[in-house]
Amino acid sequence: MKKKQEPDALDQILIRLSVEQSRAVLCALAEDPNPAPLILQTARTQLEAQVPRSPDEAESMAEDVLVALEQLAVEEVWDRGNSNCR
Repeated sequence: MKKKQEPDALDQILIRLSVEQSRAVLCALAEDPNPAPLILQTARTQLEAQVPRSPDEAESMAEDVLVALEQLAVEEVWDRGNSNCR
């Protein structure tokens, strides 16, 4: 049996970031031409991993999205609506 690894320093910081803070970090990294292609490819890979592979999986994902949307406050949506990288 594998022993659960302790989170390293990077993990300990990343798990504390809010969505907005995570976006700011990625936007700052994406401005540098060296890591930008890696960021783009990694993001694409993550998104493709979320593509449903069956109608049941699609329905389950849709239900999860609906639950998340129903929990949003209108003010929260308005506040987040103007966030940009630039």
